[in-house]
Amino acid sequence: MHTTGSKSFACVVDDEEKLKDKRAEYEAMASSDSSVNLDDIDNLVIIEVLGLERAETMRGTLTLTWILMVCLSQVAVQSQYYSESLPYDPRPVKVTNLYFFLHETLRGKNPTVVMVAQANNTSNDNYSSVPFGTLYAIDDPLKIGPGDNSEVIGNALGLGILSGKNSTTVVMYLDFGFTAGKFKGSSISIFSRNPLIKMERELSVVGGRGEFRMAEGYARLKNYFFDGTTVIIEYNVTVIHY
Repeated sequence: MHTTGSKSFACVVDDEEKLKDKRAEYEAMASSDSSVNLDDIDNLVIIEVLGLERAETMRGTLTLTWILMVCLSQVAVQSQYYSESLPYDPRPVKVTNLYFFLHETLRGKNPTVVMVAQANNTSNDNYSSVPFGTLYAIDDPLKIGPGDNSEVIGNALGLGILSGKNSTTVVMYLDFGFTAGKFKGSSISIFSRNPLIKMERELSVVGGRGEFRMAEGYARLKNYFFDGTTVIIEYNVTVIHY
């Protein structure tokens, strides 16, 4: 028993065979008769086999199919998550020196450093004042000078983890965001080990944003003040950026 779908499919197959046969017939005629135009063969074949009405319908269907194929190909290209790789033409490099003081409050009503996690298998048996594996969240103000009333120019946000088993060394990531002056809205990123008990040490600048986009450089730190509650650190930072 034939269904409507199977009949339609059979008709399509039959039409294709007729079109192939008729095209072969016209091509044979064109080889011996110069009056037969090869460019018109497709139109002549379709009209003769399918009739004028069905030929017009078929042309419309083919046109719509072609348009859909073009649109889909464009969508496929635009859906890629990457662009073509191009040569990089960097702008001239600039060097900026930053000088400020980081103010840190360890305890009290408004601490700027808070412990968020501590390993449960460590103790104070090492040389550190806090256990190995302790994680801290940091939000320290940055000021022009060491005094409490000095102008605030930004803050340092990030994390620090005590990573030295036998030393007071913190590996920290801090984003130094500036809220005043020429570099307001820009920041530098520091990711480095920080041996806290050393009077002077050096940290790596690994990036930045805004005016410091794609920054690199280094920060020289010097302990300025410590009384068990308040820590003030002098920062002298050299930033290479575009």
